[in-house]
Amino acid sequence: MLAALRTTLSHSAPFAAGVALYPGCQSDLDSRFYAPLMVLIGRADTVTPATYCETMKAGQSGNGGSKLELVVYPRALHTFDMPLADRTVLGMRLGYDPEATADARRRVPDFLAATLLIGRIR
Repeated sequence: MLAALRTTLSHSAPFAAGVALYPGCQSDLDSRFYAPLMVLIGRADTVTPATYCETMKAGQSGNGGSKLELVVYPRALHTFDMPLADRTVLGMRLGYDPEATADARRRVPDFLAATLLIGRIR
């Protein structure tokens, strides 16, 4: 999702908004996004560490930073929204976090509704 919203890309039919769950932000530290973006990630995620997303968010200041909303869940692992037992696959710690999942399920529709409504008003 991050790559699809980069301002450096040409879009014939651009997205109105985007939501990314536990993305690999390290390749987008200096990216800017043309549409509102919500990123949800876990602090305990060792597959795609939240620190990269925090660095990406910090770099947005003064450059359309309001377009990027970052939510970091304190105890969530990669795949926090998949109700499966905690496990290790190919060396990756994966796990379900019911609190993070419930919060994400509240936030995402609200973000999309607010973003799309604002887009229609403009």
